[in-house]
Amino acid sequence: MMHAEAERLVEASYGDVLLKTIGRCYETAADMYLGNPFESAFVAARSKTHAIKTHWRVASQSLKLMSVQQELERQERYAAWRSSANVAAQNI
Repeated sequence: MMHAEAERLVEASYGDVLLKTIGRCYETAADMYLGNPFESAFVAARSKTHAIKTHWRVASQSLKLMSVQQELERQERYAAWRSSANVAAQNI
């Protein structure tokens, strides 16, 4: 039953990423529970590092998206200006 559910989820939008994230959470929790205190500290640090990297990637992609959006807006303004300039030139 769980295998069928996983197959269904992996076909969904972002399903593969979701399943990997859930698996990583379970793996981290199991490592912390089953490991000795030193291993648990290492696993916790690894998990925190992964979270920081993920946040950094999200922030980086957000900045790229914002830059693309600003460039698109600039191009739209330029196209509108060119269009109005062409209309004005035809009226002369």
